[in-house]
Amino acid sequence: MPIRYDALLVKALAAELTARFSGRRVEELHFDSEARRFRIVFAKDEELLWLLLPVAGYLLHREAPGARGRRRKTSRGILPGARDLGEVTAEADERRMVFELGTESLIVELHTNQWTALFLSGQTILRVLWPRHAGGRPLYPNLPYVPPGETREWVESPPSPEEWSAWWGSHTDSSREAALVREVAWSSRLNRAFLFSGEPDSESVRARLVMLHPAAAPETPVAISSTTPEPPERWILKRTHVLQPY
Repeated sequence: MPIRYDALLVKALAAELTARFSGRRVEELHFDSEARRFRIVFAKDEELLWLLLPVAGYLLHREAPGARGRRRKTSRGILPGARDLGEVTAEADERRMVFELGTESLIVELHTNQWTALFLSGQTILRVLWPRHAGGRPLYPNLPYVPPGETREWVESPPSPEEWSAWWGSHTDSSREAALVREVAWSSRLNRAFLFSGEPDSESVRARLVMLHPAAAPETPVAISSTTPEPPERWILKRTHVLQPY
């Protein structure tokens, strides 16, 4: 079964990647456009392999294939030289992740089934895993990178009771679920069933939305991985500090 991403899962994963890999030396970065996957190779022969075909979505932590010396004679991939990984961040209420690599960055977009990765210098695109026009945004080398422009309500904090009552009253019973995913920050098709579980009314749905909102939770989400010592290791996200509806 493929991984399905929403803003909460992307935020949780970015936090774990920062905690686990920030400060590590990145020696190679490889884009495989045909297979739509990329590899980040660290010193000590570890790598992250992200499979971005819609039938997959898995992020694997494993031993880098081949001897380090032999790989280095071949190529660093698209990386001009070794870099220290800074933070891995996720913009609020977005399915987009940024790996900081000094003056360069690796952007991973995880919107619907249009997953891709881009390597930037400043705000200029150097390489794209899947070059194309995406919703009017040209994703091609040598062009400025334009992030997605979607904005929903209550990104920074949950709605107040008064705000929520007004929003609830502006939609019919039959339209609220679709409207929530379209208009309300941090909601998604993945958590919609949880938000509307039981016999939903205005206050019960708002209470569940507050439970999921990052502003009402600790700053560091937790993700856990398989305990098997043998690579590859498939990661399983689990938000332990709030109810996990996925």
